[in-house]
Amino acid sequence: MSDYDSKHIEDKAVNEVIRYFEDSKIVATYIANNDKEPFFDGHLYLYANGKRDNDHYTGRVAAQVKGKNLGEFKDGVFSYPIEMTDLKAYLHEGIAYFVVQEVKRKKRLYYKLLSPVELRTIIKKKGNQGSYSVRMKRATDRDVKKIELELLQFERDCKKQISFADSAPIDFPDLQKQGIHSFSMDVAVRDKKESFLVAVTKEPVFLYANYENDVKVPLGIGRASISLLRDVEEPVKVGGIVYYDRYKSKMEGGMLTVSVGECFKITLDPTGKKKQATLNMGRRATMLKDVIKEAEFILALQNHKEITVGALTLPIPFPDKHELTEGLDENLIAWHKLDDVLTRISCNKDIDMSLVKKKDEVTIEIIIDMVGNGHHRSLKDVTLGTNNIRLANLNLWFLIYKDEEGKYVIKNFFDKSIGCQASYEYPDGKQEESLYSWFDREKLLSCDNFPYDDVIPSYEMLKDKNSHIYERANFLLLEIIAAYDKTEDEGKKQVMYDAVMKIGRWLEEHDDGNKIIHQLNRFQLLKRRPGLSDEDKRELKKLKLDYAADEHLSYAIALLLDDKETYEYYWNKMDAQTQEFYRERMPIYRFHK
Repeated sequence: MSDYDSKHIEDKAVNEVIRYFEDSKIVATYIANNDKEPFFDGHLYLYANGKRDNDHYTGRVAAQVKGKNLGEFKDGVFSYPIEMTDLKAYLHEGIAYFVVQEVKRKKRLYYKLLSPVELRTIIKKKGNQGSYSVRMKRATDRDVKKIELELLQFERDCKKQISFADSAPIDFPDLQKQGIHSFSMDVAVRDKKESFLVAVTKEPVFLYANYENDVKVPLGIGRASISLLRDVEEPVKVGGIVYYDRYKSKMEGGMLTVSVGECFKITLDPTGKKKQATLNMGRRATMLKDVIKEAEFILALQNHKEITVGALTLPIPFPDKHELTEGLDENLIAWHKLDDVLTRISCNKDIDMSLVKKKDEVTIEIIIDMVGNGHHRSLKDVTLGTNNIRLANLNLWFLIYKDEEGKYVIKNFFDKSIGCQASYEYPDGKQEESLYSWFDREKLLSCDNFPYDDVIPSYEMLKDKNSHIYERANFLLLEIIAAYDKTEDEGKKQVMYDAVMKIGRWLEEHDDGNKIIHQLNRFQLLKRRPGLSDEDKRELKKLKLDYAADEHLSYAIALLLDDKETYEYYWNKMDAQTQEFYRERMPIYRFHK
């Protein structure tokens, strides 16, 4: 290619860039044809508030323009090789790099804005090796306002980054070591009325660490996309009824997304420029109570066709017939019946409907009919007596027997109307016993309808009939703690934790002779969650002095205080049988490390 042809291509490319910004009130092009400078073709001068005069001048951006003749345009990603010597020359100023493709007098404009931080990263990665292929962005005539804003933003970032062009990049681990937790960003806006939240999320921005004396150091991560997430505690209503007490909002890419539960998501333009909102709905809940709430919410949306989120009411174009709600009314009736039965039998764990199989559906129908409605039925292959029935993720205890007509009856195992009585043979004779004393840690783990709220009344009514009743209640308390340690179900853990705290307080108030034991049981539960407070530790140290003569109590207190030297001393004084008892049966042993 001759020098004339090369010059002609470059001149046409420069003219295209000038033409692109000729009507701009923000960008003025000062780019010369037949430029003799080795690295720059000129500058883009930038003005604020759409007034191109000296009073509104904000700064300038160095520009380089290249032309490229092609046989045909190719869609897709376009990358352009830039010599490393050029990139190093741009390092202390930044560059707005333009490439104009031409095919039979038709032109396409591409650009890339490379700040000092980005140039530093490229140079470190590539070194002195030849050229670096830079991915370019297409600039169409409808993009002018967007690119004007990018240039305003770019010029401000370049000013902040020039001083750090030769510095080693700083990342988040570096800042953590230095104790820096404050960051800032510089966002250019065209309209002062534009929301900062919209502006900061619309395009990727540079982040700056805030040091003392208002020094802002650019992070070496380059441009970062900002998403603003909020968990908002405000009611979500449909038809005046509150279905959820909170929602999530996400500002990203200049768009606002509101999410309600797992089933509803709407994305809209907070500026109002894009009228059409994007709606995404689905039935995604898995736990029964959530499934019910989600179904009622969706049906209400279909009926009322609007939603109120906080103070904002939005119309929802929900058709009267939709596959999402097909058969949902009937399913909702069945789900309510199942939830009612599980509540009545004191089920302390929600059923995961995603785990319900065909055989479980049959079991659910039988439980609703026979336990919920009290019907007696003929059944096949059923074992009489106590039955632990597995239903999806639940283990439910029932009592199955036959009526006078030979039909089967299924009752909640803990149903008081059955009239089950228990007794226990103590050294001083047989005495009436609570049914709950039969449950050890393994039975507790396999029973999701154990009525923890009935434990204290059960023992309370026997305190004048059984002289060992507090001892038996304490045994159950320890078994609940042991089951707490074994289960990974957080919901079940919470139920057990609450039960132990209630039973423990009851024992402390009524069993004066063993108050220290009940105090230590309370402390060992607190040590598990949330941990002992300073006040708890002071109380334990006082108990340590008061009960120094009791080796077992001293061992337990030392465990709770993490006093390894002391608890190992008392441990070594125990015989092998006692040590085995602690290892196998006493939940406090978990603190022996």
